[in-house]
Amino acid sequence: MTVKQIGFFEVNDGHLMLTDPTYPLGVNEEGGKRMQAEVINARKGLWVAKVLQRSMDAASGIKNACVFAFHKESLENGSLDTKGFKDYARITVDSSRAGIVTAGWLLKKVYNPRLNHDKNHYAFREGIVSESGMGDGLYQTRILHDQNETVGLMLDFLPLSKAELMNGKNGLVG
Repeated sequence: MTVKQIGFFEVNDGHLMLTDPTYPLGVNEEGGKRMQAEVINARKGLWVAKVLQRSMDAASGIKNACVFAFHKESLENGSLDTKGFKDYARITVDSSRAGIVTAGWLLKKVYNPRLNHDKNHYAFREGIVSESGMGDGLYQTRILHDQNETVGLMLDFLPLSKAELMNGKNGLVG
């Protein structure tokens, strides 16, 4: 497993969406499937995004296993613990990409993909978007709280085992 930092984004109003970036704001159900997950108590301030990549078989190569976003100040003061992540919601992905973005971005969808960009991830002022590990599908999201505020979010594309998630040496925090 390899952890790479994607970049930073700003949360100004505490309102984040975990979503396929092609969906408009407010798409919640289609055929009984949850399309987006909404977070209304995200800690305000700068957030840092990371991707955990896993090597698959030779034909598949390296895939994005999980995308994480952490409140930067909480990450730096050492109060985050990946053991505290809880299952949140499952979201549908139809574009082979998913992101953690501000609700405001979903309303206007304006971003500059040249900022902190490589072929698999984009970081911009109002969020991050990443290729999903296995393309389209239904993916688990996870949430981390500190003092009743959300300080960590995860898009789990290739489900981590409990041992991987609980391993303090996984490179996600720090």
